Amino acid sequence: MSEHWRRTNLPELVQRLLARPGHEHVRAAVSTILTEGLGLSYTAADHEVRLPEIHGRLDTLIGNTVFEYKSDLRRELPDVEARLPDYLAERTRLSGRASKASG
Repeated sequence: MSEHWRRTNLPELVQRLLARPGHEHVRAAVSTILTEGLGLSYTAADHEVRLPEIHGRLDTLIGNTVFEYKSDLRRELPDVEARLPDYLAERTRLSGRASKASG
């Protein structure tokens, strides 16, 4: 992340996220941070990845890293905690690779 981008663009994105925007705005802000801030190619990430076995979808997947966007994590944390283990288990099953969980 360039110093210029960090000083000029990142504060604006953080301010937008602090306002607890809707899901799509959170996704767009994180996508901007990943692509413009960190230089990740947009096509390096899979978006809205369907997981049919558990009837859900991941917001963004980059390699083995799962991104789940919430507009207000304080309110939606129980949903994340309930669904994320299933998402990770399904990704492990589909990829055939063992996942490492931290806790």
